[in-house]
Amino acid sequence: MKNFIEIDDKILSCQSLPASMIDLAMARGVNPQKLVRGTGIFYEDIQSNQHLLSPAQVIKLVERAKQFIPGYDASFLLGQRLILSQLGALSQALSHAKNITDFLRIAALFQHNFNPFIQTRLYRQDGYLKIQFYDAIGCAEQYTFLLEVLLTAIHSSIKYLTKQRIPLSYQFSQKRPRYIQEYEENLGFRVEFEQPVDQLAIKLSDLNTAFVNYSPLIRAQALYKLKQDLTQTPRKPTFIQAVLALQNMQQSVNQEAAAQQLGLSTATFKRKLKQHNTRYLALQDDYFKQNAVRFIKDSNCTNEHLANQLGFSDIANFRRAFKRWFNMTPSEFKAKYYPLV
Repeated sequence: MKNFIEIDDKILSCQSLPASMIDLAMARGVNPQKLVRGTGIFYEDIQSNQHLLSPAQVIKLVERAKQFIPGYDASFLLGQRLILSQLGALSQALSHAKNITDFLRIAALFQHNFNPFIQTRLYRQDGYLKIQFYDAIGCAEQYTFLLEVLLTAIHSSIKYLTKQRIPLSYQFSQKRPRYIQEYEENLGFRVEFEQPVDQLAIKLSDLNTAFVNYSPLIRAQALYKLKQDLTQTPRKPTFIQAVLALQNMQQSVNQEAAAQQLGLSTATFKRKLKQHNTRYLALQDDYFKQNAVRFIKDSNCTNEHLANQLGFSDIANFRRAFKRWFNMTPSEFKAKYYPLV
């Protein structure tokens, strides 16, 4: 029995994101049958909520939604609806969390319930909690749309539940989009593009900001239900997460060894990587890039120290790898992104 989730495994409810996409499309005058065509999803199944969907089907539905729903605001509108109203017990737990810290902890613990597409990695630096985001399932060209959904869901929920404008800052690896006004309207003006990684930052001093709807009893009841469901259906990592976990434990693990540890032949492993729209070297590079961004801001972080932190024994190999990751040297990277350090 495999110990990871694949892109074509049927694990997702028809409700929440798929149903919301279809509702939004219909509100914009799009025929729902036209929207789901070619996805393997049937509109009648969405109505009855009797079938599970695969991540691949939902990703295809996102592609169709981008094609047929007019305007550039679909992902942001979907994000506004997602967390607080469409996730059953999880919506109850999040809506009645104690504060921002509690909200983020619950969201991270049960993220697979509503968003198996994007994984998060948290760390603290310079008085901020920073949350990095990366593709967890093989979203390919639909990753940006799904990231917009997730970040808008987090931003709008925190704003609604605190009744305050908490200063959240966002960095995106993509180029500045043509529809920048949607980012500014839904995420605020603290947005930067063409950055090393996709990242959200929030001041540590803001994490204890209280939620106005905090209810210890409702929160406890909702978490009990979620944990019961988790006991009945244990959570598994996605295939990409399983590969990244191996790299985290053994930074120098090669493709053949990774395949063996996952119980796969090298040929099957390569085939699954392709199915998930990635390559082994690309996953390695993404892993090292995210960790390099964490470590390099330290003013005392020399090239030798950074190389050692990332598991490189040869400084020349490290410099070549860094140039491949960021298209610049470590010194050029610091000068561009951290000029004051």
